[in-house]
Amino acid sequence: MSIKDLSREIKNWLILACFIVAGALVYYLSSVIAPFLVSLAIAYVLNPVVRALVARKFPRPWAVLTVFIICFAIFIVFVVPVTISVVSEAGDLLVKLGN
Repeated sequence: MSIKDLSREIKNWLILACFIVAGALVYYLSSVIAPFLVSLAIAYVLNPVVRALVARKFPRPWAVLTVFIICFAIFIVFVVPVTISVVSEAGDLLVKLGN
């Protein structure tokens, strides 16, 4: 017996059951799936930069390393100071709310 031999109603119930199981898996594994989705989006955005460097005769590993270093430097220059400022302001706010 194959799936082709089943009635249309049973096929619809099987499809519904598969969607429910897939939804439950996504719900329970969302904390594991989220970092993969974020890294996929980052790779999608940065791939044209790497391709442009490869087109300029950079070896691909060096192009990827260059993009990583540039992104890390941007993170250090912009995100870290803002984070420190926000944490400092939050601490000051907590002190003011405590008095």
